[in-house]
Amino acid sequence: MRTLTLLIIAITMACNAANYFVEGMEWKMVKYPAKTSPEDPEPYFETLYLEGCERLDDKTCVKLWSIIEGEQSEKQLLAYIFTDGDEVYFRLPDNDSWKLLYDFNMTEEQQKTFTPLRWNNSVCNREVQMQCKTRYGDKALTDCDIILMWELANPTTGDINPFPFEWIDGIGAKAGPDANCGLSGFDGTGGSILQQASLNGKILYHNSSATLNTVTPDNIQTNSPRYNVDGTPFSNGDTGIYIEDGKKHIAR
Repeated sequence: MRTLTLLIIAITMACNAANYFVEGMEWKMVKYPAKTSPEDPEPYFETLYLEGCERLDDKTCVKLWSIIEGEQSEKQLLAYIFTDGDEVYFRLPDNDSWKLLYDFNMTEEQQKTFTPLRWNNSVCNREVQMQCKTRYGDKALTDCDIILMWELANPTTGDINPFPFEWIDGIGAKAGPDANCGLSGFDGTGGSILQQASLNGKILYHNSSATLNTVTPDNIQTNSPRYNVDGTPFSNGDTGIYIEDGKKHIAR
């Protein structure tokens, strides 16, 4: 009986620690750019998927592709993905360095350095020190655990940014796999919602509320309070990264 109990525990732990960054994985997201004028783009669907293996740096990698529904006629290669247990690494097509994208085995209060997949411009090309806040179940949307993450505004003092964000264990951020550091826009503006994640056609996660008609684009004419990443107020005329309504933006 003791052996059977240990076997059941081992199987349960293995299921909870699944890493779905493998060939055949697909994520469908609603993307919405910052809306500052009527001419700005409307919300749209983007699908990221893993297809095709390649050998790079003595690693067997799988290619991460993007396709935008209704506009983009050809798929675009975003990155090469390499997994090591519960860790996910990426390498951009025009770069030869590997960066940590996810670690789904982080424990509470553990800290690690991650690199945003899409924040590669001169303003925000940086590594992000993050801390695992807690893990909890969210059976309404998925059987996977939810990992609540903090970004450390000051790793030396341990100060954190006031707004946490969530990862779905083995799948990636609730804003999409490219928003591993809570940075869901291409340049830090706008936002993203993961609608569905599937592996070889089997649905692992689904959010029925994520549609083109229900997301609310950013509007800079809002009265919501704005904060710097260290939690202090962000005033009109300031420049840099600020947080409003739980999303990150850039004022230049």
